[in-house]
Amino acid sequence: MVELFDQFFLFGSGVGFLLACYVMVSKSTHRGNPVARYYLAAAILVTVLNLLGGKDFEHSNLNWILYFFYPLIGLLYLLYAQKLLNLNIQIKKWCYSVGLFLVIHITILLSLADLWKSYDFEDLVELTVHDFFIISDYYIALFLNSYAVYFVLKKIRSLSIKEFKEKDHLNFVWLKKIFGTITVIYFALLILIMFVTVLEILFNPIVMGIEMNKFTAAIYYFVVKTGAYVKIEGFLTALFILSIAIWSMRIPVFASYQPIVLEEEKEVKKYAKSTLKEDQSDEIWNQIKELMEDKYLYRNPTLRLSDLVQEIGKPLPHVSQVINERMDMTFLDFVNQYRVKEAKELLCDEKVKSMTILAIAYEVGFNSKTTFYTSFKKVTGQTPSEYRKSKKK
Repeated sequence: MVELFDQFFLFGSGVGFLLACYVMVSKSTHRGNPVARYYLAAAILVTVLNLLGGKDFEHSNLNWILYFFYPLIGLLYLLYAQKLLNLNIQIKKWCYSVGLFLVIHITILLSLADLWKSYDFEDLVELTVHDFFIISDYYIALFLNSYAVYFVLKKIRSLSIKEFKEKDHLNFVWLKKIFGTITVIYFALLILIMFVTVLEILFNPIVMGIEMNKFTAAIYYFVVKTGAYVKIEGFLTALFILSIAIWSMRIPVFASYQPIVLEEEKEVKKYAKSTLKEDQSDEIWNQIKELMEDKYLYRNPTLRLSDLVQEIGKPLPHVSQVINERMDMTFLDFVNQYRVKEAKELLCDEKVKSMTILAIAYEVGFNSKTTFYTSFKKVTGQTPSEYRKSKKK
């Protein structure tokens, strides 16, 4: 059984290392978002190093050095999710909190290096202040990592796939799956360590001066004396890495693909040999304006160029050409212009003054606060809040 666990460690570490390298060098991974790719590669690599550190080098210099980076795992995954989907997360607060603890963590490791390298609950005679620091340091690091991935999962689950552009739908599903899996694994690891701590301290006959019954003694011997908990901890960490690899195979976020939206936008450039005549262009333009101004088609938060084409019943290249030539902008900017126009009216309307800015954004067709603010400022030069205040004067 021990050899099987060891082989699983090596397999998980190997898969994680190859996956980190692939993510780092593959430009097809999260195309157009290299920073997210680097965060993911760093997160996987630090996880692998933590796994290797606890494999054969327990309490050694190498394990001690690798453990320096342990508190960064959760933060790296959080930064990855934030960069990939632009989630509304206060990154600075997270960085300051983890950074502060990292300084304390490294200080403890440097100050208690000899004790940490030779630390063993089995040899405890009494709990000292130094023991408390070492145990607390590990718990806080583990809790920070667990809470970071749980925080991201909670944030993602509070959102709807409709709030993201079509090109981000796959990334949304991907993050929801991997953070769900990682959260379960990390909290299983947290419960395991809590259970082991209770056994090692409260039921250690030397420390507490108590006698254990046969059942408790058997559990204590298996979990603590044989070091089974170290193997289980490593197994969970390896499972953590493999879960990312498995989901990457089931959800093609690392594949070389182009979203449909990008393919549609390419049509805009193909006008050199266009057969579109002026009267046809006028007809299409009038239909577009009717759909936007009379039927409020722009209020559809998932509206795509293909939806507009279906409503009009004209060739997609012709519709693209009309919008580009008449408005000199992309389809998305064209739609957002209508949304911003109505948002401006609602922001100044006393009848709906109780509506929040976010509610107005959703009302006019935007599917995220960030997109709304960006588009609104692009059109008006002000944020929605600034615009509302300026109109009240």
